Amino acid sequence: MPMDTYKSPEALARENEELRARLTQAEETLQAIRLGEIDAVVVTGPKNDHIFMLEGADHAYRVMVEQMSESAGTLRTDGLVLFCNTNFFVLLESPAERVRGCFFQDFVSPGDQQLFAGLLEQAAKARAKGEVVLTAASGRQIPVLLSLSILRQGGTPSLSMLVTDLSEQKQSEALRRTAKRLAEAQRIAQVGDWAWDSQTDTVTWSDQMFEILGLNPAEPVPDYAGQLTLYHPESAHRLHEAVTQALERGGGYELELRRTRPDGSQVDVLVRGLVEEDEQGRPNLLHGSVQDITDRKRVVDALAQSEKKYRTYVDNSPVAVFIADEYGRYLDVNPVACNLLGYEREELLAMSIAEVDLTESEPLLPTPFEQLKASGRFQGERRLLRKDGGYLDVLLDAVSLEDGRYMAYCQEISDIKKLQNERDSSINLLQSTLKSIKSLIMVIDKDHRVILSNWYDHEWIPEEIRNTRPFCYKAMKNYEHVCDNCHSVATFSDGLIRNFEDRNPIDGSYKDITVVPIFNKKNNVEYVLENVCDITKHKLAQKELLAAKQAAEAANKSKSEFLANMSHEIRTPLNGILGMLQLLQATPVNDEQNLYLLQAVRSSRRLTQLLSDILDLSRVEAEKLHVTRDIFDFKDVMDAVIQLFAPVAREKNIGLECHINPDILPVLKGDAARLQQILGNLVGNAIKFTDKGYVMIEANPLPPRNHEEYRVLFSVTDTGIGIPDDKLQTLFKPFTQVGHGYRRDYQGAGLGLSICKRLVDLMGGNIAVESEPGIGTTIYFCIAFGLADRVSEAISTELRRSNFPETLSILLAEDEPINRLATKVMAEKLGHRVVAVNDGQEALDALMAGDFEIILMDVQMPVMDGAEATKRIRAGEAGKDKASIPIVALTAYAMAGDKEKFLDAGMDGYLAKPLEMESLLKVIEEITAKRQG
Repeated sequence: MPMDTYKSPEALARENEELRARLTQAEETLQAIRLGEIDAVVVTGPKNDHIFMLEGADHAYRVMVEQMSESAGTLRTDGLVLFCNTNFFVLLESPAERVRGCFFQDFVSPGDQQLFAGLLEQAAKARAKGEVVLTAASGRQIPVLLSLSILRQGGTPSLSMLVTDLSEQKQSEALRRTAKRLAEAQRIAQVGDWAWDSQTDTVTWSDQMFEILGLNPAEPVPDYAGQLTLYHPESAHRLHEAVTQALERGGGYELELRRTRPDGSQVDVLVRGLVEEDEQGRPNLLHGSVQDITDRKRVVDALAQSEKKYRTYVDNSPVAVFIADEYGRYLDVNPVACNLLGYEREELLAMSIAEVDLTESEPLLPTPFEQLKASGRFQGERRLLRKDGGYLDVLLDAVSLEDGRYMAYCQEISDIKKLQNERDSSINLLQSTLKSIKSLIMVIDKDHRVILSNWYDHEWIPEEIRNTRPFCYKAMKNYEHVCDNCHSVATFSDGLIRNFEDRNPIDGSYKDITVVPIFNKKNNVEYVLENVCDITKHKLAQKELLAAKQAAEAANKSKSEFLANMSHEIRTPLNGILGMLQLLQATPVNDEQNLYLLQAVRSSRRLTQLLSDILDLSRVEAEKLHVTRDIFDFKDVMDAVIQLFAPVAREKNIGLECHINPDILPVLKGDAARLQQILGNLVGNAIKFTDKGYVMIEANPLPPRNHEEYRVLFSVTDTGIGIPDDKLQTLFKPFTQVGHGYRRDYQGAGLGLSICKRLVDLMGGNIAVESEPGIGTTIYFCIAFGLADRVSEAISTELRRSNFPETLSILLAEDEPINRLATKVMAEKLGHRVVAVNDGQEALDALMAGDFEIILMDVQMPVMDGAEATKRIRAGEAGKDKASIPIVALTAYAMAGDKEKFLDAGMDGYLAKPLEMESLLKVIEEITAKRQG
């Protein structure tokens, strides 16, 4: 259907959701009428209300259907149309006689016939929904959502059908895809588009404009005057002139401008503009594009600079330079070459090598130019003919270039002496340089003689050999023969640089030695240079550091083992305490007793949280705390936090609010438990330090840094006591609190914020705090989640909707009597049948003798532990048909890696002590759902 006005994709999505809600309500109303559950139906007409009593229910049904803004009707179970409203005929563009009494399949497109047949079959049992394409009388294809439900009243059942036109939604989706492809194309091409209404001075930008110009998309688009300030003054002046001229004369413009981004980087852009005129020929809009051409400009500038350097190098070379093609014709010469031969440049460029090089060659040997083309290099003396007829002996060095050209350097041999003197000066300079180097430098020939060295300042070199040319093995190790596996010999052979450590057997010192080849003009290794550094102190320090590291690791391992043991020993009796308290809460108690129980449970949970915080901190310090990337429902996590702290907030008479941006995806990939832990710590702190006012949680999406992540910014705001500025720097350090000394207005160990920061870091985000004493505090943190695909989202939704058995037969294996009693009664309170045994062997025997649907297995037990019992059950010792029974680890082992270890041992779930009744219920449901799936 054509759209009368343009609507944004977000508005269309909201209207679609409202329409679906109304359709669902209408379905339920129609069903209630058919079943006789409604005494009267009120239908509002244009003037007044008409009430149809129960006796007129069928008529009321038809009137109400007629009044609906959607298409609706009644079908026979085989698809025959029994009744439909006027909107139904309008949608199909057909009169009533062409619809009523006909099969609805006649209007379904051929490709959706099988789907519609399945909907009929499904609706005959309960309800069915599905999208199909209908064909109107004009041939127009109409995408619709069909909602069918069974109507049973008296005789033959029929189907109620609501038809939702999805044309606008599909068009909106197409517009979104087109806009997305356009934005992606602009991103790849680094092009942004803009438009300026000169009458209202209104400027609009595409997203890529912000990226190109380095501006924040959250900021407003600057007006025309603000646009000019974005560029360098000279660029802004040229832009203003071009815009003025375009508005006066029409047409467009194209300019290259330069801008400095806020981060200091320079960007070159190609700006294009075009004037759009109204019906009277007056300019009313200027639009165009901005393209980032920084890289292109850099390449062009680099090429120009390279050409300039080449030209400068050739023209200013102190030796004659000739460049020739593959036929020996000169393509370029420098001024020195012209002066050397006495020709003008244009004269030489009209000549070839054969006209200048008159050196006689052996008849059977290839010419120098042929050798050059064959090997890519030629060196030798040549005789050249000058323009005045004289001869010139030169030393020529020619090489082949990559583009098929050949370059030759020519130098008069008379200059060799001068070069020799310069070389001697260079050697003296080298000697001076070597003396300034702290490490030992030795230049060694192929006979292992040291011909150059700076060993004058190295006391470990024997005095008697310093003024000689000793063998390197004599100088270094006082050997009388070449060292085994000599690295210098290998470098002489292959020309490779080598680095190795060597230990002197005489004094036990360590040396780091680098062997570098020195090539001659024939590209052969003539010498090697050895750079010898004494690293004895470094090696000793390295050994000390290694020993310290090993000692620290041993200490950390001992600490972890101690914490694991203490965790187990504390959690075991704590499980019994908390379990009994929870069971006592479920018994009849008066208000005073209930208050005492509530405080006891809270104290137990506080002790459990403190124990968990200490273990989490230990895991982080040991780099053993890991986060998962599982699919989770975002709103469920936020709701769980609110539900957890709502009673505490009500008790303190403060508000607790949560605002979630509707643009946030409902299903994401990440660690839901760790996210809930972070929010729980922050919200718990906020409530603890707030005596009046409110605590508010907010979540908003952030722009992604790549296509695989989805970032969310969270904030927790309170109107509490605030934090002094001098305490903010230490806020996230462990065991740190705002207050010190004996006065403790607020309880806690000071671990929560430290763990929050480390968890946020692990989840790819960061955390910050903003606070004012007496006003309140806001803590911000962002987390990078992953995107859940549609299949995963559907699976997640299906799992949430799964129905779990009301009563299960549970086998409990627990050796500690109090914990066994508490866990057994908890499960029974949840409506399950429980058989309790003392150890793994009894569990194996009980499973062989009876039928159970799930096992709660303690890990540490006498006779046979839980891990061994699980192994034997999985091996079929209790029966092959029972080898796959769900087993949940019920244990006080809660250190890093414990859960994974038990799951790897064949268990399906994990519950850490002390046990909460809600946790027990949740894990039973999850395990059962997995088994059903």
